[in-house]
Amino acid sequence: MTVKALNFTTEARLKELVEDWTAELCLSLEQNYLDYHKRMITSNYERYNGVRSDLSDYAKEQLDAIENGTFRGKKFTFFEGKKYLKVIMNDYNDLTGKYDGRGVHCFINKFTGQVFKASSWKAPAKGVRFDMRIMRERDLMHNPNFTDWAGGYLYAR
Repeated sequence: MTVKALNFTTEARLKELVEDWTAELCLSLEQNYLDYHKRMITSNYERYNGVRSDLSDYAKEQLDAIENGTFRGKKFTFFEGKKYLKVIMNDYNDLTGKYDGRGVHCFINKFTGQVFKASSWKAPAKGVRFDMRIMRERDLMHNPNFTDWAGGYLYAR
């Protein structure tokens, strides 16, 4: 009896950890998108400054929004299903004034921490891409310089 209770506690703790790790992944993906957007806007601003004022003005507005914290970039959230945590990429909708889910980034097995590339809105692709229980792989997934908001790091290695 004591062993079963300990096993149940361990499984519950792992599930909590997987949720925490998934929240950290979402933050890493948001930072990766912010870095990507800043790099693209800066590049465009330097390339078109004085040549195309419409592009350089837009770039300046975007950079100002990033600096003052009003930038409405992509947000990543997750939802719990029966077996998986579904990581969703959300875009800001100017019509509704809030973020809407636009696509599934990945699925994470909430009992094991195994990460799968999304095959569709409802199902993961076959083959584990990462395992969050392995510290090295978890550290990579929490590094914005490794993760990719578009999911490139989830392709089979």
